[in-house]
Amino acid sequence: GGGLWGLGPSNFPRARLRVLACLTLVAPVAGSARAAESQDETPAQLKQGIEGRHPADYYKLAAKLFQDASTKQEAVFWFYVGQLRYRYYLAANPELKPDGDPAVFASLSEVVGRPINEFAGGKPDLWIGEINRALEWDAAHEHGLTPMSKAPDKNQQIRAGLGALRGQHT
Repeated sequence: GGGLWGLGPSNFPRARLRVLACLTLVAPVAGSARAAESQDETPAQLKQGIEGRHPADYYKLAAKLFQDASTKQEAVFWFYVGQLRYRYYLAANPELKPDGDPAVFASLSEVVGRPINEFAGGKPDLWIGEINRALEWDAAHEHGLTPMSKAPDKNQQIRAGLGALRGQHT
């Protein structure tokens, strides 16, 4: 079990191939030519206008950053921003087909999130700091794909869940 935020022991190898395979699946499911193009984008390109991008792009950014030892901490930050954004997107859009975005979210949380969580979980101060940064960034930047006005109560619940996770490790 991984719990609400996907934390827990892993029986899976941290294979780059699995990450790339999962991210390749995201583009067609996310439903746009723009999503397919983002596969080849650099982290700097992915960050441009990220507030208006599909939540899967946050995971793509985190996965790319996590491949480099010098940007693993930044990957933790973007992963948690992506968690907040994707969870809100799903909660605010309950009509989404289960085999679409909800399935992509589950796959990305496992394939991209598990190794990032394992890395961050071994460094509690870094982990808490990046969760705090993610919560601050999320509050300061509009959700371009799904406006906050659509389901503000859902957003508060999701933010409270990440805050509670952080509280377990302080």
